[in-house]
Amino acid sequence: MWTGVVAHLNEPEPPEPERGGAVNRYLLAIVEVALAGPCGVTTRTRLRCRRRPGRRACEGALLVRRHEVPAEVQWGCPLCRDHGRIRGFVPKAKPKAAALMGG
Repeated sequence: MWTGVVAHLNEPEPPEPERGGAVNRYLLAIVEVALAGPCGVTTRTRLRCRRRPGRRACEGALLVRRHEVPAEVQWGCPLCRDHGRIRGFVPKAKPKAAALMGG
């Protein structure tokens, strides 16, 4: 299980990640997609799972669910069961992440 805190989402210009940049961008993309969708509803996204079970890329697309209290995003891959929670952001206006929402 992954746990992340992304408090810098509250800043107008989030700082550029240095180390772990790809993971930070991945977690931020998960939060953006979750904020674009309805609260309390599990939503399928177009975000691909990052896990590599058996050194092969997982084929799964992430499911996300946003909670208001506490402000938290839960995410998971239905294929490999990788999952996590992201906390530490203040939900504001919905970002333009509709293109990453699943159908």
